[in-house]
Amino acid sequence: MIISVICPTRKRKRDVARLIKSVIDTADNLECVELVFVVDDDDIESIEFLDFMIGNKKVTVKIKKVVVERNKYIFSDLANQALPHCEGELFLAIGDDGVFKTSKWDLEIINEFSLVEDKILLLHFNDLSGHSHNLAGHLVLHKNWIDCVGYFSPPWFNGDWGDWWLTNISKEVGRKKYREDIIIEHLNIQFNKAKPDETYYQHKKRRESLGSPQTNPEHPFNTKKEVKKQNIESLKDFIKNYRSKK
Repeated sequence: MIISVICPTRKRKRDVARLIKSVIDTADNLECVELVFVVDDDDIESIEFLDFMIGNKKVTVKIKKVVVERNKYIFSDLANQALPHCEGELFLAIGDDGVFKTSKWDLEIINEFSLVEDKILLLHFNDLSGHSHNLAGHLVLHKNWIDCVGYFSPPWFNGDWGDWWLTNISKEVGRKKYREDIIIEHLNIQFNKAKPDETYYQHKKRRESLGSPQTNPEHPFNTKKEVKKQNIESLKDFIKNYRSKK
């Protein structure tokens, strides 16, 4: 199985370089890993940097860039734009402020999914945030899950909350697994692990505008309840039908 690591990024080429290096330094088999970055068409510095990395023969992991029109897609829909360009069966969600810390993480992920015949599993990891055992931030889904619900990242959150959505669904389906021993650190500005930049302030503005389900009646957790119910039913039906075909 190939793991497609999907990372939307904006004006953070140093962070992207750090992420790429961490993958190269820790993966067991780079032939089974690809990095797919989603960048805005006005982010020239990121585009040029990724072109350089893609053309650099010393970079031993496959890198792709997907350029999208600036502001055409809301925040949580950016990762979905990578899907047509991915070669993998497994899709790993990460931000440009993530760093792989555990050796052979790729092998461990593939082994976990090999144990689940229908591949309906949300596998998530320790991001050293203190709440990663409950909240699936850095996570992996299989193509079967995406085919069932129609997306990798729920495409209606113009801010945070997409990880909560997937966490809740996985709990309802009974297919959430946490690997505390696999560390993919989140160098979050809110955890004082990085300095605020333009990208952070733009995201902060979106997050505050969206609010929470308790403060915003139009929050997707309130307006998309039927969609969430359908997603859960689709995944449960897939599991049931898979078993019946055996």
